[in-house]
Amino acid sequence: MQESLAQENFDANMFVPIDLLEPVLEDLIAMGRPRRSPRPWLGVYAAEQGDHVTVVGLTRGGPAERADCVWVTW
Repeated sequence: MQESLAQENFDANMFVPIDLLEPVLEDLIAMGRPRRSPRPWLGVYAAEQGDHVTVVGLTRGGPAERADCVWVTW
């Protein structure tokens, strides 16, 4: 993830609370994924730039890349 603070960008880490892992841990070990419907996702990397969010990359093989996504700024 990328974070902006006082007009300066820096790379940051994302944390997942441990209580979200426990209910799906056995499935992850056995099947490599949780036993539930997949969550929707776009497959983009975004970064805040000033007052805008900009798509800075696409996940290889992800939905946005497969749809020939055009990079845009919101």
